Amino acid sequence: TFGNLSQFIGIEARKKNAGITVFHSSRVKEVEAQIKKYLRPADLVLIKGSRGMHTERFVDFIKKLYLNEE
Repeated sequence: TFGNLSQFIGIEARKKNAGITVFHSSRVKEVEAQIKKYLRPADLVLIKGSRGMHTERFVDFIKKLYLNEE
């Protein structure tokens, strides 16, 4: 999760399924590092966020990482 309040989403997700991996940070570079570490080509990703949080940067990062898009 990304952003100050989103950490609570991760906490609740872990309560429902302790086997899932959840990472939280308010730092873009840390989130990108975790995406790179854990995301695999066949994974399904939901990116939910506001334009104000600029979460589209993570879509762009994933595209660049896996689709070699600039």
